[in-house]
Amino acid sequence: MRTAAALAAGLLAALLAAGCAPPQEGNLVGRFDSPGTNTEVGSVEVRQVRLAEPPDGRAWSRGDDIPLYGRFYNESGAPDRLVGAESPVAGSVEIVGREGGTGLEVPPEGVLVLGRDRPHLVLRGVEEPVRGGDFVPVTLRFERSGVLETRIETQPPTHDDPPGPPLPSPEATRASWEG
Repeated sequence: MRTAAALAAGLLAALLAAGCAPPQEGNLVGRFDSPGTNTEVGSVEVRQVRLAEPPDGRAWSRGDDIPLYGRFYNESGAPDRLVGAESPVAGSVEIVGREGGTGLEVPPEGVLVLGRDRPHLVLRGVEEPVRGGDFVPVTLRFERSGVLETRIETQPPTHDDPPGPPLPSPEATRASWEG
């Protein structure tokens, strides 16, 4: 009994030391850390930011426009705005899908989601090929939180594995175990 308790206490201590503690109230990092670029500037936490997957698994070509998607969490009680962006590998970076005004609002204690069927950024006229898995320098400008210079990964292509042979039914598996 003592051995099990000591083992459990040791495991808990190891998890806490490794940073696997549950997130604290108000700490979005533990709740939203995920693939893509994850960083912060001022009161805005940047999560899951990525460039779209190249079409058909090929590289984006010179002159292509590459969508940028992600989530921006505002921990402040005051609104912020994503007012612009730039990248040395693109002729320009445009905010698309906004309804009037300048930039995109990151609501107080809320989230701005950039996505395929939502407002998002587009790197216009890339000046060199960009493959899935490549990192591209991008500068994001927020009205209150300031400037964030970061590198954003191009989402690697996803491939569907060809279907394999059908799995045996549970009954057939049980029958093979029973002999």
